[in-house]
Amino acid sequence: MHVRELLEEAKRLAAERRIEEAKSAYIVALRHDPGNVDAMTGLGALLATIGMIAEARVVLEETLRLHPTQADAHRFLVVVFAALGDQAAADVHSKQEFALRPIHVVPFAGTGNPVRLLIVVAAAGINTRTARFCDRRLFETITVAAEFIGDAAPIPAHDVVFNAIGEAEGTAAIAAAQRFIARTDRRILNRPATIRATSRVENAARLGALPGVVTARTLRVARSRAVDPALARELGLPFLLRVPGHHTGEYFERVDDPAQLDAALAHLPGEELLAMSFLDARDAEGRYRKFRVMIVDGKLYPLHAAVGTTWKLHFFSGTHGEQERTLDEAFLADPQAVIGARAMSALHAIAGVLKLDYGGIDFAVDAAGNVLVFEANATMTVPEADLDPRFAYRTKALDAVADAVMRMFITSARCGGSAESA
Repeated sequence: MHVRELLEEAKRLAAERRIEEAKSAYIVALRHDPGNVDAMTGLGALLATIGMIAEARVVLEETLRLHPTQADAHRFLVVVFAALGDQAAADVHSKQEFALRPIHVVPFAGTGNPVRLLIVVAAAGINTRTARFCDRRLFETITVAAEFIGDAAPIPAHDVVFNAIGEAEGTAAIAAAQRFIARTDRRILNRPATIRATSRVENAARLGALPGVVTARTLRVARSRAVDPALARELGLPFLLRVPGHHTGEYFERVDDPAQLDAALAHLPGEELLAMSFLDARDAEGRYRKFRVMIVDGKLYPLHAAVGTTWKLHFFSGTHGEQERTLDEAFLADPQAVIGARAMSALHAIAGVLKLDYGGIDFAVDAAGNVLVFEANATMTVPEADLDPRFAYRTKALDAVADAVMRMFITSARCGGSAESA
């Protein structure tokens, strides 16, 4: 088979989620034509989207060594470094991608007429990862970097807009996106103003006022105030310090004793910090728990239940023995049975306040059935199905979220609507 045919076959298999077959097709293409830019980029992108992060990084960095102006390699290195928690490196590659290509179109590969999905992103910053939802059999996807598009630039033809700038701290990008999409007459999902309202400080105040919800007291403070003993007295010990605008545990420290402050601050750049009271999410066995539900078009979808021995807990860093997988599986099958009716009611109330078309809530549940909110915004990722057979039970739940997002895109495109009504 010719290399060009192998590449087309690999793309088709990837679109159909036949991951191992697509991977094999890319590898065979590279055996026939080592250094082929499309094969290298395609393989790196596939590895990144299925969570083989280290392998993806090797392939994509080699792609850029051989082909320095390959925008797609930069694009998927953003995914790689975001997964590694290195937002600074992700931002560098994001800027380089959009400097090379301010508008990126992924063409429709299905039959009939596509839904033209316009995705607005920040060239640097935390964006909602949308690759899981952009099925080429359904959509023509046009991605635009808000900061690289002038206010007079024409808006590409589209049927629906998804604002993928998910981090509330990205004020410049959000403002650029708001100006850009204010000129559309199509429906806008995750409007910039809605995203701006999901900062940790604002969420702590507005969500903490809901019945059955507990939030960490959250203050935005100058770096100099972090060493003031009054801050420890106000928040109690332990308390947390983090740099605004970062996720996945990056630049995030716990202070158990004021004597630790200098050491903690040495790991935190910037002149402004978030100071947060500590929400103890340990269960009866002394282990930490963290759940995640996604919000799609007003409905809640369970995504994971994580258990671990450290306070800075993510699903990928948790413990995954049989007991923990049983909890996760039970939560995915029937979240209310695991967390209780009071907590489910509180989660619905949180979703109502957030008003996100797409987003997520990370939380725990205390002994009284209250929801302890750690984070609630649009930055949360829905991963591809895990290739590890131990996690085969998760595929149905992950696909349910992705399918709901794609239905929302299609329904919103059909409904039309203006920026004001979106």
